[in-house]
Amino acid sequence: MNVDVLKDLIPGICTLLLSLYLLFAEKFWKDKTHEKNLLFQILLLNLAGGVLTAFLDSVPDILGWEKYLQADMQVDMAIQIVKDVTEVLFLLVTLLWLIFVDYSCYQSMAHIRRTYPLKLIPVALVISLTVIGQVIELWLYTSETGFFIAGAFLFAGLAGSLILQIVYAVKAYLILRKYDKKRKPPRALKLSGILLPILAGYLLRFLLGEDYRPLGVAVALFFTVLLLRRRDRYVDEETGFYNAGFLGEMNQYLEDHGFLDGSALFLRAPMQRRMEMAGILRVQKPEDAEVFFMGDGDFLITSGKQDEETMGLLSRNLNSAAGLLPNAFEIKTVETSRLEGESVQEYTDRLRYLGMSMA
Repeated sequence: MNVDVLKDLIPGICTLLLSLYLLFAEKFWKDKTHEKNLLFQILLLNLAGGVLTAFLDSVPDILGWEKYLQADMQVDMAIQIVKDVTEVLFLLVTLLWLIFVDYSCYQSMAHIRRTYPLKLIPVALVISLTVIGQVIELWLYTSETGFFIAGAFLFAGLAGSLILQIVYAVKAYLILRKYDKKRKPPRALKLSGILLPILAGYLLRFLLGEDYRPLGVAVALFFTVLLLRRRDRYVDEETGFYNAGFLGEMNQYLEDHGFLDGSALFLRAPMQRRMEMAGILRVQKPEDAEVFFMGDGDFLITSGKQDEETMGLLSRNLNSAAGLLPNAFEIKTVETSRLEGESVQEYTDRLRYLGMSMA
């Protein structure tokens, strides 16, 4: 085995080891959430694509098959089929990253189900072009016309795949930029950085070779898992909203970034209806607001300074939505704003105990 072959194998080995490490991180995957399910699918697809990419070109060199591969057109065609399959795998990886980013930002599976089935149409078209090209190539590879037609289909499939991957990656980046601009989450909870290894891997794919694309995705997966582990400390697993323990840190963060005034709406629903309440909040809450699950059936919405009329309208809209459910329920509300001269700690403590005024 020469040095060049070893160099070719290094990115693939790194991808394989990093993927296996993540795959067997049992504590992380134990809790089933939509985000983790998406990440797990990305991990498996990227692992398959990484293995195929890393060893497809290296194994023949290692085993001394170069002359045989050059002489046997069918074997060469089989290798091309595997490469086409690999390209399709990474198209699916990029689409799943886009879905993951969108869901992680806005926590709405209803939005995902409405939006992304249509995005499967161009993916299905690319896969169809690739499959048709492969079938024509296998059946008519001895015919010059058949070989030309097959090449046209395969080229169209490859070009479509690369274009879609770029479009999906850019769209994911724009979603993150919009989310960070409107919501201004603390740096520790920002998802922006997870796209950098992916984009770097795709760039290196064109500069240094195919092996760097799966490595970029694997690195992004690793940092995403670390980020979600950190975020899990601040997010209620059941509702998907921030937990009460994060309220003080969020208020301090807003204070440090110039958001000195604030308003809050405390909500109480029947404890057994808290998941329905969470669903209503995902639809009804303002885009620039944050939601905290305070325990039992209690939720807290915080935002920039709002007048009483705006908070009252939000309260009525929430109750109207709860009243339209098959088993309607009432939401009790208390609204407040930060007092002049009130410190972050005093405001946070007052918000924590706001529900006591409902007793």
